[in-house]
Amino acid sequence: MPLPILNKPELALGDNGAAVEELQMLLQKRLAGITVPGSPNLQSPGFVDGDFGAGTEAAAIAFQEQFTLPPPPDGIVGNVTWVALLHRIFPDIQSHWAANYITQLGFAEVIQGDDLGKFNPDASITRAQFAALLARGFDPVATQRPGKEFSDVPTSHWAYTAIQKAYKAGFLSGYDDGTFKPNLSILRQDVIITLANTLGTRRDGSEAVLNRYTDARSISNYARNGVILATLHGIVVNFPQINTLNPTRAATRAEVAAMLSRSLTFYVQKGFNLSHPVAPQPIDSAFVVKP
Repeated sequence: MPLPILNKPELALGDNGAAVEELQMLLQKRLAGITVPGSPNLQSPGFVDGDFGAGTEAAAIAFQEQFTLPPPPDGIVGNVTWVALLHRIFPDIQSHWAANYITQLGFAEVIQGDDLGKFNPDASITRAQFAALLARGFDPVATQRPGKEFSDVPTSHWAYTAIQKAYKAGFLSGYDDGTFKPNLSILRQDVIITLANTLGTRRDGSEAVLNRYTDARSISNYARNGVILATLHGIVVNFPQINTLNPTRAATRAEVAAMLSRSLTFYVQKGFNLSHPVAPQPIDSAFVVKP
């Protein structure tokens, strides 16, 4: 999908003026909660002064890395950086609570828009679509078991290869009747436990972890351990109420993007390699459940 032309100026060390001040304000907002080496004053009022100094340069480079942008030469802030700063990669995510996550995964080419270039962040996501995200996000996918043919996923199905990869990796399984149900909306608890399993087990988990969720009793028995693990790993994102898990509600595309983005960062931090860039530090938001 081609990026829109914004006609924003290219900025670099030594520049000044209103465009630099706008850049600084956006960097503050987009990098909130992220430590930027070499830019100790990023979150201070003195940072927004309209002068492109060393701190601004460090922040711009950190933003380009954090949001998986191709770095411009000499640290110059070019059109692609402005597209990401303004959340213009998809026309329907501006001001959305998950825009940072969606932008990061969009530039990493893990997620895609529809035929009109829209992301549709609040739409539900099917099991086939989730399989495709897993196959792209965790590429190269390690095979843990032989493949399995599902009666409702012919080789002509658009997600056949992705579903096979997700199954072989142990990410997703089928149903007892031999189907995969590719068009069924995937539940939040199934997204959560799938992503948690990619990060491995922890010894500090107990049922007490679930007490932070007001609807913990709604978590299915098969998902309880996975939700505990995901909570301890810091990949659970609850919108709009951070203490409400909604485990059996269909997951939205935005929710999956948020949890997938954080999972991929932790996955790489554990020493695994991926074929695409990821955020070097987990992107934070007010809706992340802290471990």
